[in-house]
Amino acid sequence: MRIEGVLDVLELALGDACVLVGELKGFVDGLRQYVTVDVVRDAVPKAVLKSLTFEDDGEYVVVRFRRFVKPEDFRVLAEAVKGLGGEYVSLGETGYFRIPKKRGAIF
Repeated sequence: MRIEGVLDVLELALGDACVLVGELKGFVDGLRQYVTVDVVRDAVPKAVLKSLTFEDDGEYVVVRFRRFVKPEDFRVLAEAVKGLGGEYVSLGETGYFRIPKKRGAIF
């Protein structure tokens, strides 16, 4: 009889724990940062903005060059993109930067 009572309590606790896990997952999703074209544009130095195009391709914000940029401007842009969790995709003259729109939780 006593074991049945303990099992009932444990079953209730397990149910509550499952509900809590679901609520915590929702809370963490709410803390995630989402990168937008505007966020990327604001992070890029003003001096190189005219040389770039920005697009939202669903999963990434993509930054492409409209024209040739100086090596120093490329370096500055690369640092800004890296600070947002992005990377350079090297494809020769058609290379571009991409920044994931969804970043991890902030803790």
